[in-house]
Amino acid sequence: MLSLYETDLGLIISNGIHWQNIRRFTLRHLRDLGMGKSKFVSQIHYEAADLIKVMKKQAGIPAPVPKALTPAVSNVIWQMVAGIRQDLDNQEVLDFDKLFQQIQENAELIMIQDFFPWVQNILPESLFNFITKKHIHSKTAKTFKTKFMEIIDDHIKTLDENDPRDYIDDYLIEMEKQKDDPSSTMSYEDLMSCVSDLFVAGMESTTPTIYFAIFYLASFPEVQRKIQKELDEVLPNGTLFTLADKPREPLLRHWSYSIHSDEKYFDSPKEFRPERFLNSDGKFEAPKENFIPFGTGKRQCLGETLARMELFIFLTAMLQELHFSVPPNKTLDLSPNVLIAFHQPKIDQDILITIRN
Repeated sequence: MLSLYETDLGLIISNGIHWQNIRRFTLRHLRDLGMGKSKFVSQIHYEAADLIKVMKKQAGIPAPVPKALTPAVSNVIWQMVAGIRQDLDNQEVLDFDKLFQQIQENAELIMIQDFFPWVQNILPESLFNFITKKHIHSKTAKTFKTKFMEIIDDHIKTLDENDPRDYIDDYLIEMEKQKDDPSSTMSYEDLMSCVSDLFVAGMESTTPTIYFAIFYLASFPEVQRKIQKELDEVLPNGTLFTLADKPREPLLRHWSYSIHSDEKYFDSPKEFRPERFLNSDGKFEAPKENFIPFGTGKRQCLGETLARMELFIFLTAMLQELHFSVPPNKTLDLSPNVLIAFHQPKIDQDILITIRN
């Protein structure tokens, strides 16, 4: 994962006591704000329903997945972090998405110094910066930073310590409490880094996974029909999903992970067989040593619970109302654009959306 700023603050690249404190603080307050809890399900449902409205307008027309997918997903984390929800056709959000795509496209070049630090010592600084397109990253980071500063400054002006609205409020309140503590690691700059890190984390994982999901569903219609049959049985007549339904949906729950298969660990990894993750009782059973989509250890993704909720609810809602297929005489390229930091789907491919009866 890539931090937007060249700093050792925030959640991604900080370390030591500071990292321990801020990770613990962030995890606790995101949970308090609803991460992994039933009370937050309705908010994700709302975003999914709004996205489906956009998708239905594209029904019957071969076209790429609507760009509204990105703001729909980012709205979830942004409501927790900054109390902000944007319309799915908001131009500022779409412009932000373009900037974020630039970060991803240049991630390999920017991270050369991490994998080959000696290169920076043997090349003139101007040449190194040109090769790594550092000016693009710096310009993009500055744009994000300006926006995040506006959001944080607005929170400072409207803060009510007795009624915190979101993560930024929680941070500002705690920072004020610790202002006379010389050992405190909380600061305006650190909050800026935390907000940007959460933004990056919320964008660079869930959205591409849903893109991959749609492409795989369209390419393997028999799997899609099987999932929809299961949904129709458990959630008839468009019943909304709740967390109580999750254990009853074993196939849908873990089908997406088959895209992470490896020939060393899975038979016929090119075959899309989500049932490979189910045991003889039909319950999920993941390989413990070779299946770690959210990382492992102390730096395991702190948003795993939220990501699982988003993936499950978005995909459940879409498959209840929509069917995805490959346009006639077309095929989808399921191979990712492989970068050092990211595996990105080829999002400009056409799919065909059909409204289910």
